[in-house]
Amino acid sequence: MENISTAVLALTQFLTLKNYSKATVRCYTTALKLFLEWRFKNGFGGSNFDEFQVKNYLLFRYDKGLKWQSINGDYSAIMHYYVDVLKIEWSVKNLPRPRQEYSLPRIVSKATIIALNNAALK
Repeated sequence: MENISTAVLALTQFLTLKNYSKATVRCYTTALKLFLEWRFKNGFGGSNFDEFQVKNYLLFRYDKGLKWQSINGDYSAIMHYYVDVLKIEWSVKNLPRPRQEYSLPRIVSKATIIALNNAALK
């Protein structure tokens, strides 16, 4: 399946049959399209899919400054395409899923709390 539109259609059909939400289908197909375009741009278009390409693509996305949440979405989209559409074995040992990124909650200022409290009392 070297044709990008054919690959995207195949993934769309699989995800639709699995009852994924329209938003998830859109995100995954966009991520797959970007990955396949990257493959062709970097000279992998004629070669078979392999973990080396996926790893390099995910690192490329990280180097562009994307958050791990976005890279995790890319990972999921490519994994579904490999495993569920192409029926290629996916090695979690060689391609581990990015761990969840944690951030501290925003701190609300004392003035904001007083303003919210006063607004609630009115």
